[in-house]
Amino acid sequence: MKELTTNETKVIINRLSRISGQVEAIKRMTENHRDCNDILTQISAAKSALDSTAKIILQNHINSCIEDIIKRNDETAIDDLNSTLTKLFK
Repeated sequence: MKELTTNETKVIINRLSRISGQVEAIKRMTENHRDCNDILTQISAAKSALDSTAKIILQNHINSCIEDIIKRNDETAIDDLNSTLTKLFK
């Protein structure tokens, strides 16, 4: 796999840091017995942020690796990607 550029890595790390903060906030909300609707709304936001981050990583993978995999007709790598996509979109 092609390594992420410095900028791509920075974008992903920033997103993951925000997500980590969201999860910590959800934990505090739960500890403080906040309204369930508020907690569920924050969980939804965190899930959406994770999905968005996964999309960036997947796009990088497609742009950097898939073309080479197809050229090599690497069925194992194609099977691995299909397996990963199945897990990601469960």
